[in-house]
Amino acid sequence: DAVVTVVESNRSVRTNPATGYYHMVHPALPEGETWTLRFEAYGFYTAEIPFSLERDEVKEISTLLDPIPRGNIDGTVVSSRTGEPIPDARIILLEDERVPWAITDEQGNFNLENVLEGSYTLRVSAEGFILAELPVNVIGGETINLVAELAPFIGYDDEIGYDDGTAENARAFYDGGNGWGARFTPDGMAQVAGASVYLWDTDWPTPGDNKLSVAVFDSLPTGEPGEMVIEPFVVEGIRGDWTYIDLSSFGFSTDRDFYIVYVQVGNYATCAGIGFDESPPFSGRTYEWYMGEFSPVTPDYGNVMIRANVKYLLASPTLTSPPDGTHINTDSVTVSGFVGQDSLIRLYVNGVEGSQMQVERGEFQAEIDLAEGENLITATAEIEVGATDPSEPLLIIKDTVAPELVIGTPADNLVTNKEVVTVEGVATDEYLATVLVNGSAVEFAEDGAFSTRVIVEEGDNVITVQVEDIAGNITVKTVTVIVDITDPAFFDLQPAEDMIVYCGQIVQISFRSDSIGGIATFAVILPGQQEVCSHRHPMLEVADGVYQGIWCVPADTIFTGAVIEFELIDAAGNLAAAVAPGRLSVPHAGCERLAGANRYETAVAVSQAGWETSEYVVLATGDNYADALAGAPLAYALDAPILLTKSEWLTQVTATEIQRLQATKIIILGGTGAVSQEAEDALIAMGLEVERINGANRFETAALIAARVALAGSAQAALVNGLDFPDALSVAAYAARLGMPVLMTRPDVMPDATVQALEALGVTETIVIGGTSVVSDEVMAAAPGAIRICGSNRYATSVAIAEFFMPDTAQMYVATGLEFPDALSGAVLAAKNNSGVLLVGNTVHEDVIGYLTKNSVRRVVIFGGEGAVSSNLEDELSALLR
Repeated sequence: DAVVTVVESNRSVRTNPATGYYHMVHPALPEGETWTLRFEAYGFYTAEIPFSLERDEVKEISTLLDPIPRGNIDGTVVSSRTGEPIPDARIILLEDERVPWAITDEQGNFNLENVLEGSYTLRVSAEGFILAELPVNVIGGETINLVAELAPFIGYDDEIGYDDGTAENARAFYDGGNGWGARFTPDGMAQVAGASVYLWDTDWPTPGDNKLSVAVFDSLPTGEPGEMVIEPFVVEGIRGDWTYIDLSSFGFSTDRDFYIVYVQVGNYATCAGIGFDESPPFSGRTYEWYMGEFSPVTPDYGNVMIRANVKYLLASPTLTSPPDGTHINTDSVTVSGFVGQDSLIRLYVNGVEGSQMQVERGEFQAEIDLAEGENLITATAEIEVGATDPSEPLLIIKDTVAPELVIGTPADNLVTNKEVVTVEGVATDEYLATVLVNGSAVEFAEDGAFSTRVIVEEGDNVITVQVEDIAGNITVKTVTVIVDITDPAFFDLQPAEDMIVYCGQIVQISFRSDSIGGIATFAVILPGQQEVCSHRHPMLEVADGVYQGIWCVPADTIFTGAVIEFELIDAAGNLAAAVAPGRLSVPHAGCERLAGANRYETAVAVSQAGWETSEYVVLATGDNYADALAGAPLAYALDAPILLTKSEWLTQVTATEIQRLQATKIIILGGTGAVSQEAEDALIAMGLEVERINGANRFETAALIAARVALAGSAQAALVNGLDFPDALSVAAYAARLGMPVLMTRPDVMPDATVQALEALGVTETIVIGGTSVVSDEVMAAAPGAIRICGSNRYATSVAIAEFFMPDTAQMYVATGLEFPDALSGAVLAAKNNSGVLLVGNTVHEDVIGYLTKNSVRRVVIFGGEGAVSSNLEDELSALLR
């Protein structure tokens, strides 16, 4: 049963089914042309043979067609929801109607045999399930095994019709096998459960018949009739009424238009007539089905009375809010959704039922509790025949835990001098949403790390970091940044005065500052040179704002005027530098002599050693010690040297030194009997401002000097014998450095001027210098809070005084204890260099030797020439130094 076709002319003939013979009459072909003869037969591969044909030519063309290999399809139909087999399911191979359709057995199995090799669509339908179509590829000689899953059809009944229920007319064809149909448009996915057909009463046709059949067609995407999905089958009808034809067993489902056709059984008039509703409106959905073709009827036909009985698929509910992926920080949430039919809604949280409600078609809403973390919300709609599949899941994340926040920098209460700080940290949260620094959003890395720069101002700056997760949980932390762009200040820099130091000596260095917690260093620098040492020395903050350091004078070092330079970096990073007022000098170890040709020149030599300039000069007579013994504290307080002059006139060497010092003020100690008016006039003539301090006697003069030294009074005073000079000379340097007045007394009786001075000064501690032979116990008893410092003689007393006041120095000054002038002018220089004066006679007293040795004195400065302290004594002193 093959078909032979000339392709170019489209002329065809069929072969004899028994012999395969064919015969075709065909016009001759144009000269020189070749056409194609095509051979086609079911189950065989098509063959094509080229040919030419002349007029009156008889051409015999035969061929053998190769059979197409065949295979089998074995399968099982199961429920997609339960996995249970589905019996009585219908399986149809759409592309090859010659393959008989199959019905599944009780185990849901089916078999399609001898299927031609090729690609097909397998349609699987069953009552109560949604029709499915599966692609299948058959290979010759092989059996394909497959499992077809059908989703349950959870539906509700409805009827679709376009007539008004009253038949005004009826129609029938002369030839059976033809009929009329209606096009139906379902409202969503529907399963065609049956058809209702209205047959005209028994009065027409006559005799008529009760039999009828229906067929069902699907539609093309355009809505036009498609292929027949349910073939016609005959049923007994009811004339004059509606006849229901059950189609549920075919399981045909669709969401597109479909067509139900009434197929007439029998020829006219032994057939039934189908009713027509001719009352308006005309639906435009009635078709004539004649010879297998559809044609729409005209409006005068009316509407054919065919109705579709459908089961609409109850779609799974649609969850509409909150949006998928919502994050919340509450224990429950309101879920809204939509369902297409009255039904029982069940809401599930992670597969566990959380709520149920009976709702009418439309929107629904329910409050459900949530677990911490991810919550997959689904819903089913349940009616009498069953429940839908779960809805598309809605993910809701319950997050009640606030993010963790660590601010790495800056540290809280950071002090800085920068106007921009970097804020860095890490926010830890699985669902981190935002990082705000002072209200501005900051980008963060996948691990939550963030970094940004913030402008800060002088003073306290509070930086607020707020991190928030998607659910709205917030963590806030603050740090305070203190901006200080003011350089630290220095106070009380030590050494405050120049110091003579020696190799190996430990020098205490310090300052105070308004900066607490700073980093302080110092360096020792020679003028015009680099640092003595190769690095800066650290200092310790021993109390708030008090910084101390020590410096060990290097070995084999000699220098003059080294500067102590401090650097302080405060907590904010501000750097400031300052230089201590006092300078350091390391002289040669051994003895040095400050001397002139006489006592006046010696005083000048002392002045030149200690002062480059001075506003004041204290002037005393070089002829008598009486008025000048108490002058050292005053000179020290004024940072002035003591110069000597002849009583009768102003010594020229002294006048020259006053000019070198660029002094403008002179204080004369004693009356005109000590320094004459002529000498004073000479000073005035030099353009100097002259002041004279003198009393009726040496005791009153000392009291006046004390009042000038201690303007606000003094708790301490030194009391010395005013009738001899050694003890006063020994204590003068220490008293001067301490700002302690020196008062005088007689050995046995304290003068009234001294008594009054002690009271006026408010002295509470009197340091009595010398033994009982120079200041008696009776006098000592009259002094407030008196203590005695003395030795066996004037030389031992000078040592006792040094041991009491303990000067921090490796340099001492030595003067003769046999004369007053050299020590008188030298005491102020000794005080200026934090030292003291030891006395020697014609020999070095053993107590002096012991002091120099025990205190590791390395340098001695001798006041006066060899007439005062001999060269032999100088050699002896040098031998004691180390």
